[in-house]
Amino acid sequence: MRGSAGSLRDGGRPAPVSHRALVVPAAGLLLLAGMALFTARNLQLSTGLASLLSESSDLELAHISARLVDSPLTRTMVLSVTAPDLRTALKTARRWQAVLQGHPEVESVRAGPDPEFARAVFELYFPRRLLLLSSQPEVELAQRLSPAELRNAARRLREQLALPQAQLVKEIAGQDPLLAFPALLREFEGAQQGPLELVSGQFASPAERAAILFLTTRHSAFDVAHQAPLEAFLERSFAELATGQPGAVRLERSGVHRFAVASEQRARADMQGISAVSLVGIVLLFLVVFGSLRLLVISLLPIAGGVLTATSVGILIFGELGLMTLVFGSTLIGVCIDYPIHYVSHHTLVPAPDGPRASLAQIWGALVMGALTTVAGFVGLAWSDFPGIREIGIFAGTGVIGALVTTRVLLPPLLPRAPVATPLQAGVSQLLARLLAGMRERRLALVLLLLGAVAVTAVGLPHVSMQDDVFALGLSPPEGWLAEDAGVRGRVAQMDPGRFVVSIAESEQDALRLNDAAYERLVSAREAGEITGFRSLHVFLPSVSLQERNRGVLADMPELPRQMLSALSAEGFRPDAFEGFTRALADHSTPPLRFADLVASSLASSVAAFRVDLGERVALLTFLQGVSDPAALGARLADLDGVHYFDQRRFLAQIYGRYRERTSVLIAVGLAAVVALLFARYRSIGIAVATALPAVLAAALTLALLGIAGIPISLLHLLGLLLVLSIGVDYAIFLVASDASGPGRAAALLSLCAACLSTCLAFGLLAASSFPALRALGLSTAIGVPLSLVLAPAVLLLTGPNERAP
Repeated sequence: MRGSAGSLRDGGRPAPVSHRALVVPAAGLLLLAGMALFTARNLQLSTGLASLLSESSDLELAHISARLVDSPLTRTMVLSVTAPDLRTALKTARRWQAVLQGHPEVESVRAGPDPEFARAVFELYFPRRLLLLSSQPEVELAQRLSPAELRNAARRLREQLALPQAQLVKEIAGQDPLLAFPALLREFEGAQQGPLELVSGQFASPAERAAILFLTTRHSAFDVAHQAPLEAFLERSFAELATGQPGAVRLERSGVHRFAVASEQRARADMQGISAVSLVGIVLLFLVVFGSLRLLVISLLPIAGGVLTATSVGILIFGELGLMTLVFGSTLIGVCIDYPIHYVSHHTLVPAPDGPRASLAQIWGALVMGALTTVAGFVGLAWSDFPGIREIGIFAGTGVIGALVTTRVLLPPLLPRAPVATPLQAGVSQLLARLLAGMRERRLALVLLLLGAVAVTAVGLPHVSMQDDVFALGLSPPEGWLAEDAGVRGRVAQMDPGRFVVSIAESEQDALRLNDAAYERLVSAREAGEITGFRSLHVFLPSVSLQERNRGVLADMPELPRQMLSALSAEGFRPDAFEGFTRALADHSTPPLRFADLVASSLASSVAAFRVDLGERVALLTFLQGVSDPAALGARLADLDGVHYFDQRRFLAQIYGRYRERTSVLIAVGLAAVVALLFARYRSIGIAVATALPAVLAAALTLALLGIAGIPISLLHLLGLLLVLSIGVDYAIFLVASDASGPGRAAALLSLCAACLSTCLAFGLLAASSFPALRALGLSTAIGVPLSLVLAPAVLLLTGPNERAP
């Protein structure tokens, strides 16, 4: 074998080429640079849920769920300042509020109600108090305004006027003897801060000796670039305040901000550490095996070409790329690096006399076939009706083609014309060739190996369980954070996170009418014990039609003024003191309350979280507390077209499950396409099946081993198995294309081992990550790729072509 001794010093001299021959490589490098610039300027990441959904269903609910990620509700954190006594807690909270308001990321900090809130409520609701009298005016008002109930109302008015805190009642009694406005105020109090109390004008939980601050950030809670500095500022500024306070002043918090920051920081540290180890390992691998750092750099060009091609095409087609697409796209490195490794190994061990281009020509058919089968494996994904799956399929297919073209165009001019293999390279290749020859002579051992793999697969596959909880793919929060978060939420609102009822309609008023109907159903659900409470926009804003229905029912009761005055007289009131009430009953000019009126007032922050705009449609949310029977609640709302019970966690799990199931089906379709392509190439169904079988068996065995280990399978595991299938088929193709016992087979074996090691270093090490999503991807790769390396020669030695005895 040529070049079996000596060393490849600095990779040797590049092959002499003419200036004309350099035009194409130079153009290729310029194209890569252009794609890199294009990507840097135009790449936008999408983390929206719509890409995970079929285009025919659930898009609106997904949009609502995605909007909640960046809503005022999620951008608001609750800060609970506790102290040995409530007075110290309130004082510390007020001082801290002044400090926090100066931070550029803080949009607002509320320690108590807006001073303008009470005035805004009075101006908006008092003139419309009769329009908001009942949620079921046709049913309730006849009974509520009967002579007997009017007498009871007059009696309650006298009792209220006798109370020490009767100032408001005294001011409005002449115009509102029914006390409709105070009733509205009580509903508002219950709909805003839950069990919170006002102490000296500040939000407080006296039982816990806690003062409460509501801090709303300018950017999304998941925007770590802005939230990380704010988190550090919160910790530092509170520590400075607490130092000067008598006794133990403590901070407790609720909000997703610090969870997002902690997860990102831990994941980043994980990736940096693993990437550093991987990089060092790959560099050492190339230096030890090929003896040249320059060959490593050259081998990275196809990876750059593949990723840049895929990203550029993805931007041109989709405008933006999903985060999941880029996560999977990173696995292309494991496929694309096989092409330069195979080429470099072949050229250094069995170089063609006519130079690098001739060496590439000798293996070009195998490289093309490997690339085409990989692309065929993703054909099914590209036809999915799930935008996210389709995007992954196109990204992967174009990336592989880009890597192959880069190998063809850029590598030959950069490789030495007459390379000399390192002693280790030559020795290891010969050792692998002898090992393969030994395997060929022990066919019974190979049969037992394959039977053992099949047996383990048969035992393990029934134990495979699926994990569709998207939250399980994130890092677990530090110990105690979840309990602290729940405790603080309990002091404030106690609404169940991620559970709500949504009313969707073509217009604001249609949505409000649905919301009115949902409100009545939820009242019944609360009485039936299906929920313990809820917060609805209905309290602040019934539909215009309901307000007009109240007005209409009152207009149809001409005797009401006389009956009310008679009841008041019976309780000792002067009838002439209530002329304002009789004028209000006769006045039909007051306009109904609308959402725009609330937005333009101090109530804007109180109602913002209830509404989500869906382009041409409107969604209104009702937040739930203590959902004990989701099925019964859903059934109670089922006949209201446009009203849905929504459990965000369950919804995401359903989406994720459908995404995983659809991906599994399309992977099978892709495998069928691979077998068809192999049959077209080899004109033998036996050879085609034998070439694909090692990859399929390796993937199935990986699933089985994960099942036996009790590890649930997620979408990230499936993405790792896609990598295993692509690499496994390539391994078999490279072996089939090489001579059974010639130097080409030795070179192929060395390249396969080097490719396997580089893939395991690049992705297998992710199995050690503490981040579940990365660990899933790395674990399936770390198991499946070595299995493919073992099973490919085993299967082909028993069933494949070109296995002549030496």
